[in-house]
Amino acid sequence: MTVNDSNDGALESEGHGSPSARMQRARLLASQAGGAAQSFLPYLWQRFNADGCTAIAAGLSYTSLLSMVPMLAIGLAMFTAFPAFESLRGELIDILASNLAPDLADTATTYLESFVAKAGQASAAGIVGIAVTALLLIHNIQVAFDRVWGVTSQKGRMRRLPIYWVLLTLGPILFGASLSISTYVFAQAGSTDFYGLSTGIKVLGGFLPFMFETLGFTLFYRLMPTRPVRMRDALSGALIAALLFEILKGGFGLYLRHFGGYQVIYGALATIPIFLVWTYLVWITVLIGAEIAAALPEWRSGRRSIGALSRRSDLLSLALGALAELSRAQRHGNGQRIEQLITSLAADPNRMLAVLDSLSAARLVARSDNNRWLLSRDLESYTLYDLCHDLGVALGDADEEVVPIIKPLIDEISGHERSALGQSVGSALRRAGALESVE
Repeated sequence: MTVNDSNDGALESEGHGSPSARMQRARLLASQAGGAAQSFLPYLWQRFNADGCTAIAAGLSYTSLLSMVPMLAIGLAMFTAFPAFESLRGELIDILASNLAPDLADTATTYLESFVAKAGQASAAGIVGIAVTALLLIHNIQVAFDRVWGVTSQKGRMRRLPIYWVLLTLGPILFGASLSISTYVFAQAGSTDFYGLSTGIKVLGGFLPFMFETLGFTLFYRLMPTRPVRMRDALSGALIAALLFEILKGGFGLYLRHFGGYQVIYGALATIPIFLVWTYLVWITVLIGAEIAAALPEWRSGRRSIGALSRRSDLLSLALGALAELSRAQRHGNGQRIEQLITSLAADPNRMLAVLDSLSAARLVARSDNNRWLLSRDLESYTLYDLCHDLGVALGDADEEVVPIIKPLIDEISGHERSALGQSVGSALRRAGALESVE
């Protein structure tokens, strides 16, 4: 009998409805949650460091300094293109300023209004430059997220630029609509207190920033990576990121009020280093949420790897399974979506995409325009040795600098290995019963 079984038996003996049973069950769940957190947090920390998130945040901070004004210019231009939102322009700038640099809202507001006004007077060539600069930040964010999610292929990145442009232009419109509705609701609540409705709405208003931040981060983690992200994983990362962001706003503002010495050192230029530090901390927060969303599937599956698959045998096994599934589907004239492969092979999404990237680089599979994966090569003309070599599994590919003494022995073993693995992938899959025999 396991520990969990004995605990469950004790609870049943006392009765599920008794207070003591409920208390024990709550303690058991809390203990399990605590143990899960203790095992997940070290893995998350290792992953965060292995991906170089601090360096990524520094690079994104510099890019943000160059791209922030162009993005705000485009956003506010779309926002004020609708007469219904014109009266909310000042309120939007105040919200942006207070979130961009806590305790520097007045200074940031003045700069934002000046920059955006000048950007609105730009020529056609200047507008194109503004758009390119704004898309540069989005592209850099996508590259950073692909690194977090372990995407090595650059295919599909350019196809997503129109999607990002639509988000960049439609985002301010949706934000303006929500801001207009919330302003109207709060105004109506302030004019009357029907059965305590005003008090309830005011309490809800305190949670609105956190709710909007969670929604924004969730969309961010779902749409930015070039690989599918489950909603529950994106939401989990978004909740932590939004919570950390709220803590960061309060803590950073407190530091500037009581401990900041930038004004003494930099004088009128103090806004620049403060903005850079703030942007860096914000990107650290965003990347923590991204790491959580990317690490959760690996952690749940029990296959935790840092930077690459932990065992090459796992890579080979998953690759053979994927090839078998694609071969069966292709016999019926169909391809396989990544979600279908993940489900049929019970694979981790990140691992499956890493395998497909490797097979695609070996020109063994290809992705169609409708995002279905297909075989692009006859498995009968592709040997197991070729597959191992392309996946980096073959012993003969060992680094000479790492194993200089045993390299001759490995070369000899590799020769026997190549002879043993000379059969085709199709033949090996049929012998294993993964494919039907060819008549």
